[in-house]
Amino acid sequence: MEEQKKIYKSKATLCENYFGVNKIDIKSKINALIKKNESFDNVVLLTDNKGSMLSFELLSDMLDTALSESFNEQNAKKPISYEQYFFYNVPQKYFYKDKIHIKHTKTYELLERIECKKSLILIYSDAGAARGGNSDGRFKPTLRFLLHLKKAAHQVVWLNPLPKERWNKTTAKRISRFVDMFSLVGQKIGNTEIGNRESNSINQTERMITYFAKKGRFYEGFLKLFIQSNLINFKTKDLYDFYVLYREQYKEELSYLVISDLIMSSLCQPIGTDLFKIDNDTREYLHTLI
Repeated sequence: MEEQKKIYKSKATLCENYFGVNKIDIKSKINALIKKNESFDNVVLLTDNKGSMLSFELLSDMLDTALSESFNEQNAKKPISYEQYFFYNVPQKYFYKDKIHIKHTKTYELLERIECKKSLILIYSDAGAARGGNSDGRFKPTLRFLLHLKKAAHQVVWLNPLPKERWNKTTAKRISRFVDMFSLVGQKIGNTEIGNRESNSINQTERMITYFAKKGRFYEGFLKLFIQSNLINFKTKDLYDFYVLYREQYKEELSYLVISDLIMSSLCQPIGTDLFKIDNDTREYLHTLI
């Protein structure tokens, strides 16, 4: 039990250092989003995990803890049930009761249970904003699910781990027109961009870097993080740790989005579940840019 408390405290500290929020901030945010004078007897958190959401898992855990504690505190006055389910990218036929998507419940059964109670539904997902994509394949089935969900639930709120500036021209922006979507973290992006570094080289690494520079997402802090990590094969947790150490050592402001930008970019190659690598050509070329 003592060891679990230490692990939880370490995660909470890391989350606060990385995302700039703690449980109190999240509880206040949720309370502010709930309709005035409303009370619920059922709260459900639908969490998008895996893929682009891996870099926001710490925040997901903090959200789950904050909600669980918040509604347990209210249980003394009025019983409130709280559940969390998981999905990947788009709600499909099933929602899962565990992070590795083994135990599941059918979507229509979950909707029936939601409809039987006065339910607050919180959806935690980047809605495609992390990759910067705009996909009908994601938008249309999500919209269909939202239409069914809004008929069953008393209130639906979508919590996006990315700031609103990153929703533009993505599926997230389209989805936000049909549901109350809010940024869970109100941190300003420190996007000191690298200029348009043109290159005539046909080297694949150089083309990728030039592409991200033009997109305005490949800023200096991102480059420094990439180079100074000295990690060949790494997990998201490794980048969390380095991010905090980097800020403490260099006293420079880096947006928390630097991790998701790194993982989602084609400069970073997935080699397993939450396992990535940076190839040698990319490292060598990045060294020449700094």
